[in-house]
Formats: sequence, structure tokens, C-alpha cells
Amino acid sequence: QRRGTISVEMTTSSQLPQVQDVTLFASSHARVGRFNCPADAPEIARDQYARVPYVSFPLSTWRVTRSRSRSYVADPGLVTVWSGREEFRRLPMSPFGVSCAWLCLPTEFGAEASDELCERLGERPFIAAPPRLSLRLRRLLRQLESGAISPAIDALEIEEQALTLGAEVLGLLAGERSVRENESQRDLAERTRLLLASDLEGKHSLQDLAQRLYVSPFHLCRVFRREVGVSIHAYRVRLRLLVALDRLEHAPSDLSELALDLGFASHSHLTSAFRKHFGLAPSRWASFERSVLSRGTPSQLKAS
Repeated sequence: QRRGTISVEMTTSSQLPQVQDVTLFASSHARVGRFNCPADAPEIARDQYARVPYVSFPLSTWRVTRSRSRSYVADPGLVTVWSGREEFRRLPMSPFGVSCAWLCLPTEFGAEASDELCERLGERPFIAAPPRLSLRLRRLLRQLESGAISPAIDALEIEEQALTLGAEVLGLLAGERSVRENESQRDLAERTRLLLASDLEGKHSLQDLAQRLYVSPFHLCRVFRREVGVSIHAYRVRLRLLVALDRLEHAPSDLSELALDLGFASHSHLTSAFRKHFGLAPSRWASFERSVLSRGTPSQLKAS
């Protein structure tokens, strides 16, 4: 494909027209796309095969079983790496099915390097996604999706954004510990993440979570921070804010109602947390989305 082209290439099955794998940008150095599969699609229960190295950014929550790692929950708070030549299966855990953005790794990274990285990461080929990285990813997706309608986007700018994003992710992954904690501690962190992802609006205390997981609050705090890299509270807030990003993107609503739906105490509580994590107010993000949709071309998103 011609260098720096912005395209929409939809891969569907004649039997499953609702399953979409869309290439939003392709050049000789980077490919960016989006995958969507409804929860009730028969294909969702079939074994899949990753043919090339890539990085996946989950946009919904599902459980994934991979040939080279243990089963784990993929949610919008994670970034995962795939080495290629790997079988896997996804099981949706929300009515939204399986949705993710993907970035094919640069040619110079290579399959051998990605194999080595996945081997180093062991049974946890993922990291917690920093908030600003998640925001940049969503901004890039909005730019590309608007360009699919009106391709007045500088291909060089998009390519640089994609490569910078990929380089940051690979740097974070390479910095992960090569030695993982024992199986019981991994399971505890995984079960805690599952509880948080399945009940975002819940106001569970640390004691509540510890009782449901049959461990002490101290042990839960220590293990979760060591395994995931952030505190339980910070991880739950991050998940809530990522859901808020998508809610504001697809159906801008009353912020007070949105705050209560996601477990925040008030409109101001949501606004304060959103600004702290993403560097801008939720109303600013919503107005950026409306501007993109109304004009068909990306506008500048500035922190406010």
C-alpha cells in the first residue's frame, strides 16, 4: 500500500457481517486499526491466530486465553503485546462484546524481538496503560475516523503519532520485570481487577474487597500494587475515567448523571479526577468530539 495512506479496509465474514476489523492508517512503518465483534457473534468463541506482532489497546472488557500465557482479563486499563504466530480466544464480559484498537509493530522491531519481549513478560504480556497514553490513543482514533470521511489529515503527522505511541508502549513493556510473582499472587491481582471492571459504580471499601477475595486488606493492597503497578483506588478511578471518555464520545450526557453512574460522588468529583488524569475538563473533551463530528476534520485539543 502507498506510504502514508489513510484508509478503511473492512474485513468481514459473509456469515458474520457484523464482525469488523478496520485499517484506519497504513504506511511502510505503521498500521493502526480498530476491531469490533458483538458479544453474540458465533466467531467470538472460535480460536483465532495472531499472524504478525502488534500492540492491542482494549476498548471493552473481555477474558483472553493465549497459547503463550495464562488466561487474563483485558480491559481499557491495559495495553497488551502480541508476538505473532500465536493462537488465542476472546470471551466477552460486557454487552459491548470485544472492541480494541491495534497498532502493528514497526518492521525494525521484528518478530524475533517481540518473541523475546513476550518471553520476558511471561504469563503477563500486558501493562497498566498510563492515563495520558490512553487519551492520546483515543485522540488518534478520532482523527483517523474523521479522516475516513474527509481525509484532510497530514499523513506524516499521523505516522509520527503512531510511531511515538508504539515506541512509548514498547518502552514501558521492556521495562517490566522479567521475574513475576508466584501464581497465587497473580491470581489475587487478576480477581481484584475482575471485580473492579465488573462493578465500576460500586462503592466497595478495601475491607469489602478483601472479604470477597478471602484475604486481609493489607495483603490485598501490597499484592495488587506490586502486580499491577498502581493502588486499587487509582486503578478503579482510571477505569471509571476511561469509561467516561467513551460515554462522552458516543453520547454526551449530563455530567452529574454520568458521575453518579460511574461511582463518583458528584459532578465536581468527576471533573476534578478527569482533569487530574487527562489534563483537561470533561466538557472540553466533549466539545472536541462535537467539533470533530460536525466539521469532519480534527481540531486542536488543548488542556484547560
